[in-house]
Amino acid sequence: MKVVALISGGKDSLYSLCKCIAYGHEVVALGNLFPEDSNVHDADSYMYQTVGHEIIQAYAKALLLPLFRRPTKGKAVLTTLGYSRQPYDEVEDLYQLLLQVKQEMPQVEAVCSGAILSDYQRNRVEHVCSRLQLTSIAYLWRRNQKELLQEISQVGIDAIVVKVAAMGLYPRKHLGKHLVELAPVLMELESKYGTHVCGEGGEFESLVLDCPLFYYRLVIDEAEKVIVSDDRFAPIGYLRIQKYHLEEKSLHVNRTDWIKTIVPIKSMSVQTRQREARKSLQKDTSWMYSCQSRWCVSKTTNISYFLCCHKDSHENRKNIVEEMKNILEELEESLKECSLTRKDIFYCQLYLSDMSQFALVNQVYASYFGAEEPPSRACIEVSLCLHQPIVLEAFARKGPRKVLHVQSISEWAPPCIGSYSQAQFFQYVVFISGILPLHPPTVTIVSGMDIEQETMLCIENVNHTMEALPCGLEDILFIYCYITQPQAEQRVATLLYNAYGKQLGLCILPIRSLPRNGSIELQVICALSNDVTGNSLQDDSHPICNKQVLQGEFPMFLLPQDRMTMKSTYGVSDDDFQVMWQLCTSGSLIVLHATWKQVPFMDMFKKVVTAILHQWIRQWEKHLDPIGAHVAWSPLVCKSWLPKDLFHGNSNCHLQDIIEEILVKVLSNEHSMNRTPAFIIPLEQDEQVRTCHLHLILQLDEKVTQSRL
Repeated sequence: MKVVALISGGKDSLYSLCKCIAYGHEVVALGNLFPEDSNVHDADSYMYQTVGHEIIQAYAKALLLPLFRRPTKGKAVLTTLGYSRQPYDEVEDLYQLLLQVKQEMPQVEAVCSGAILSDYQRNRVEHVCSRLQLTSIAYLWRRNQKELLQEISQVGIDAIVVKVAAMGLYPRKHLGKHLVELAPVLMELESKYGTHVCGEGGEFESLVLDCPLFYYRLVIDEAEKVIVSDDRFAPIGYLRIQKYHLEEKSLHVNRTDWIKTIVPIKSMSVQTRQREARKSLQKDTSWMYSCQSRWCVSKTTNISYFLCCHKDSHENRKNIVEEMKNILEELEESLKECSLTRKDIFYCQLYLSDMSQFALVNQVYASYFGAEEPPSRACIEVSLCLHQPIVLEAFARKGPRKVLHVQSISEWAPPCIGSYSQAQFFQYVVFISGILPLHPPTVTIVSGMDIEQETMLCIENVNHTMEALPCGLEDILFIYCYITQPQAEQRVATLLYNAYGKQLGLCILPIRSLPRNGSIELQVICALSNDVTGNSLQDDSHPICNKQVLQGEFPMFLLPQDRMTMKSTYGVSDDDFQVMWQLCTSGSLIVLHATWKQVPFMDMFKKVVTAILHQWIRQWEKHLDPIGAHVAWSPLVCKSWLPKDLFHGNSNCHLQDIIEEILVKVLSNEHSMNRTPAFIIPLEQDEQVRTCHLHLILQLDEKVTQSRL
């Protein structure tokens, strides 16, 4: 991409510019904001470094790039973490600066900044970029600061300290020192006082004198140390540059050698992956049956928490954009009936019958949800019913929640640009968006990786994402793992259990296609021991207060003649008559999952599903409600992932009706206000596998969970 680099003269903005070059972008211009008052050298800005602004013009010549500058009063009108447009806020000065860049250089596609840890600054840069249809790049985001400081020195960036404002740093002693000299002091201060070695807490500011990309190095001839505060413990001072000159560097210096130390992995194009992926999984529509249009809402009594599934097949709409608009219109009506708004939706699952239509669907989706704190989301391609191009699930509830939405391209984790967040979390639950094996700096899938390598990259992306969340890896309650290579299921499961331990709810589902033509996508649900406001569960004596993952197996209760038929006709062994089950719970959420080999007869299918539900209830009463408190819960949704050949002779809706009737008989209670939606998803499997999955999500009664606080 063609990039404008925001520079302050500091080490972070210049090194981020270097990273852009290393990852193959073209920096075509520089941008800078400086104090409106020429007598002000250190503006009280929440956003911008202004110390050393009198030297910024020199960087344009040193880099041989055009420089765009704009004055700012350095005044923050809105100081909350999030940002919305505010007249006279210093963020609007950045907007006007970048607007000028776009008007004069319309080829500019992205903005590079040196943000490392400040969500306040990153959110505002991303907000401005969103308004101008620019991509935000922040390659230093959430980098380990010790490693970053060392890396900056290793690539040949020479910077001096031009401001200090922290315990242990003294203006008279440390101003003007080269950063490489001061590094040991910064490391010591971090261990003593917890200061940031890269100055992310405002401990110090720097000014770059030389960089591998410079054609000229800067030389300071005269400078004044200005003491702002002589405080005994944390004095404040800055360096005012009075005179400097540029010194031409040798023409024999190689300006690209440093790139070898941070060279990115080259990625293969999406088009190439499309040609190579899914050779063994061909679309087969012979099994498909039409089903009636169905819109289901499941709502608990106390917390306005619901799920809706839209299945529209009453007519074959050729325009998928209109189809998506229709779905969202019906969603809006359901929200109103539940006294909810689209802002109450915290997670969406999007199923497409053709992933090549994703871009069109996403345009409509994005216009509905917008870019401000959108729900987390996962999207997969499955073999839906005939005339059914889209299925949308949406979870919503009222109440406070927090959102992780990083749109900047970085080395940290893949960005969520636009209409979905990395995660939404409320009370004791975190829903993380589907995570693909993307190489974060290039936002592409690396060429030549096998599914094991893609799985490891997914795990790394999950781990990095969770570093920014109020939970640890031990808080992972359940992982949905979608794969496009059914034969790799066991290998993928081994990697996930090795990464997260055996106390993990896990469902591995073979599907047809994923975004970016990846081979794997992970969607994670976490359960917290503290709610988003910091309250912890005081009464942890009851088992449901803590994370519990129970698992086991039980035999299918089939008649002897049925067993004989299955053995002789389908070649199954005695081991195939076992049902593997999991019961995962923490806080107010219950996730149930069972897996078994397909039974060929519908009456057997009914018996197995009924037996699974009764087994879950027995395990619940035995392990999680041993004192007979009869904790109330409400089923929200039941998903059945079934082999395609089970649909022969059975419509999707017929199977849904069967499961919904069983749910009513086994799980009905006074808390279930509506029939629990049962959603049937066909699986892409080898002929010999034919595995069935039954998945149920329940919500504990809010009165019960509140009584534990």
